[in-house]
Formats: sequence, C-alpha cells, structure tokens
Amino acid sequence: MFLRTLSSGVYIMHISSYLSLDDLRLFYMVSTSGGISAACKNYGYSKARFSRAIVRLEDQCGTVLFNRTHSGLELTPTGKTLLDNARLISELGSEIEQDLRAAKKEPAGPIRIAASATSARFFVGPVIARLRDLYPKIQPHISVTSLGPNPQSENLDVVLRLGMPNDPNLVAKKITTTRFKLFTSPVNKHFQAPMNGEQVDALGRIVINVQSSPQIWHLTNAEGKSITLDSKPIALVEDPVVATSIVQAGNGVVFLPDFFTAPQISHGMLQPILEDYSGEEISFYACYPPQRSTVPAVRAFLDILKEYTESIVVKSKREVSS
Repeated sequence: MFLRTLSSGVYIMHISSYLSLDDLRLFYMVSTSGGISAACKNYGYSKARFSRAIVRLEDQCGTVLFNRTHSGLELTPTGKTLLDNARLISELGSEIEQDLRAAKKEPAGPIRIAASATSARFFVGPVIARLRDLYPKIQPHISVTSLGPNPQSENLDVVLRLGMPNDPNLVAKKITTTRFKLFTSPVNKHFQAPMNGEQVDALGRIVINVQSSPQIWHLTNAEGKSITLDSKPIALVEDPVVATSIVQAGNGVVFLPDFFTAPQISHGMLQPILEDYSGEEISFYACYPPQRSTVPAVRAFLDILKEYTESIVVKSKREVSS
C-alpha cells in the first residue's frame, strides 16, 4: 500500500501483488521524460519494454497511471501518487548499483556515456575500441545528442561536451582545448590556394546545426584582422559526419574544431584553408557526478580518453612541424 497526503486529502492504492522495482524505475523514466518515445531516446530502452512495464503497473494498481493526450502522456492522480515513490526507488537503485560497481577492483559492468555528435564522431569510437580491448567486461552504452543532458537526472556516468557546463554539482574535467577552423576537400575543384574571405565564402558554407557549433563564422588572425562568413548555407546539417562527408566529396567548406580533424587531414580527406585565421577557443570536457569518479569503469574510460587526446595532440604537432 502506498500513502500520500495531497491538498485534496489522502489517496490510498491497494496493490494486488508486489510491484516490480524495475517497473517502477521504468515508470519514473517515462514520467520524467514526458512520454515513452522521449524515454526511449533518453535511456536507450525499447518502446515495448516501457509499455509492458506501464501496463503491468496499471493492472496491479487497478487504474490507469497516464492520460493519453495530443501532446503526450499526462499523469493521473494515481500516477502522481506513485511518482514520488518511484523516484525514491529509482534513486536508491542507482546508488546501490553505483556502490556495487565501485566495489569492483576490475573495471566491469555498464558505463553510460552521452556525447555531442561532433564528440562522438571524432572521439568515442577509438576510445571505446581501446577500452573494450583492455577491459572486455565493460559494457558501454553510448547516447548521441545535440542537447546538454544532465548526468545526474538521466543516470549517466559521463557526458562529453564542448564548453564548460553550468551545473556546479558536476565535475568538469578538461580534456583538451581547440579552435574552430575552416576546411574543404583537396578534391574541391573550386579551391585554389591562397584564397581570401570572399572566395572562401563563395565555396558555399556547410553549416552544422548543433548546439556547440557556430552558425555565423567569426575568425581572427594573430594580427587582429577579422573575417566573418555569414552567407546563406548551401546545406544545413544536423550531424557533423554528414557535413564532413559532403565536404570530402568536393563540395563546400565546413567550420570544425581543428583538433577533431587531425586524422582526416593526415589521410588527405580534408584540407585546411585560411590557416592563419581561426574561431574562438573552446575546451572539450568530460563531465560527471562526483560519486562516479570512484567507479573503475568510469576511471578507465577517462584515462583512455585523456591518453587518446594527448596522442592526437602530439601527432598534430609533429605533422605541423614537418
């Protein structure tokens, strides 16, 4: 039996059998996400898993927990009563899981990572491959998002992002610092070095439409001269992978963090242009709740991420000097 005193009185639910703790946790995810589809996107579980959990809880409670509206799911009075208990159970389950993971000496078990599309494209793949080689018992779960997810509310271990997070309750570990620079393809038939700002703008801007990427490109050089590229994009793309592939095929110019492009430049897939000019400096961070730092799988991931980025920096400097 669950009890909760509300302004209108006390709601009492008679439960026909023991509630599944996992069902309550899934119910909480759906409630805080605003719907099943959003919960699938936030947590990576299937729609069927969420739906079955809600149906089982509604059967046990003897009433519906959500009203289906045109804008999504809305909690009924019974659902609101259950929500606080589900939240406590979800938080307790996360704490228990975290304690168990921290108690293991060998990195193992799940690690939940969220990354921007740019970070995922250039960092996560190589780092996860190395992590799995060294620690095969680790089970990575990767979410790619253009938003800035909250690790604590969404039960994430690490969020990779460009720019310092605003949440003072998170540990923000700076991985590296980079600047946005301009790139095209060596096979672009309209590219001829050297070029000025107007000529580069005429190549056609491929704009990456995500939170961390500028829509108008402001660049300066060491002498303080500035260039602004703000022509109408020839393509507006939600994914840096797609934007980069368009450029690599010989069309347009793209504005990317120079650190991320080192492998593409070394393989002749991208060509820097206006090399004396760059956008603002921006740092790449790994963000996580303080208590996650004791989890062996998280520590292993952060160590390998740092090692990988440092190796890229060294390689880039060697290529520049040569």
